[in-house]
Amino acid sequence: MVYVTNSANNSVSVIDGSNYRVGTNVTVGKDPVGVAVDSIRNKVYVANVLSHSISVINGSSNKVVANVTVGKDPVRVAVDSRTAMVYVLSPSSDSV
Repeated sequence: MVYVTNSANNSVSVIDGSNYRVGTNVTVGKDPVGVAVDSIRNKVYVANVLSHSISVINGSSNKVVANVTVGKDPVRVAVDSRTAMVYVLSPSSDSV
């Protein structure tokens, strides 16, 4: 699967990589811009700039299972699948 943020409508499109068709759109926080996938745990992490949060999507159901408040204006997210650690870049907060 391919996950693409849609900042204008606060969603993530889930695209089937084998046929390039949008399977579903998942509503997340305000102004989503960054995505990271934990392929071991089948979780998708989405950075929502204006919500100051990370939405966690279950990759099997394509449903949001958690919203985590983080520093101001998160713009990027990365995940280490080996350790299950998620890293969030919040330049307005000068923090990772």
